[in-house]
Amino acid sequence: MKTITNEDNSNGNNRWVGLDAAEAKLMELFRGMVEHNGVSKLQIEVKPLKKGRKNVVLSSGKDYHFVLKPARTPVEDGNPSK
Repeated sequence: MKTITNEDNSNGNNRWVGLDAAEAKLMELFRGMVEHNGVSKLQIEVKPLKKGRKNVVLSSGKDYHFVLKPARTPVEDGNPSK
């Protein structure tokens, strides 16, 4: 099991810290599946955690775990939680 966190939010437009790393791994797995000459399966699981975090698991033979953190709170965005 490999957990990847990415504290860099270089894009600035992402609402989630660590989203870039999860997206990059997802595309890497997808491209590998398309290039593979057999049957492939990809499973994506997203679970809420405490403090607004999300646990993302990409499964394709191996499991890749990502913990995404909100880049800013909903109050800072002008959208208070309901």
